[in-house]
Amino acid sequence: MRYADLSHADLSGADFTGAGMFRTKLHRARRESASIPLLAGWLGDDEALAEKEDFRPKHGRTREEEDASR
Repeated sequence: MRYADLSHADLSGADFTGAGMFRTKLHRARRESASIPLLAGWLGDDEALAEKEDFRPKHGRTREEEDASR
């Protein structure tokens, strides 16, 4: 599993023991009770990306609000 993107995935209870996870992206993935090797080379949360995902405009509507109004 090299260079896999598991961002926002629910990995609760998953067992990745022995898995090669080089550069696997686990940004904001649920990892409760998951067995993930610490030194397997996976990438955790990306703070810059999280800041962009959490952005809310001060004026106007969000994209989700625009889509819901259609």
